[in-house]
Amino acid sequence: MASARWLLAADKSGLSDPYVKLRVGGKKKTSKVVKKTLEPKWEESFEWSGGKGGILGAPLRLDVFDKD
Repeated sequence: MASARWLLAADKSGLSDPYVKLRVGGKKKTSKVVKKTLEPKWEESFEWSGGKGGILGAPLRLDVFDKD
């Protein structure tokens, strides 16, 4: 299970509505939004297809954003 801790509050409530943009080998995916938390748990998985010269060996980049 993927999760995050100690996120910065982005809303006036002192919480955030975080989601993640995932990138590997030029391909992008986006997680669901987990509402009102600074310690989200994303219970989802992602699959990419590609072979040599594609995503194999490419770094995985994760960027966390607030929905608002």
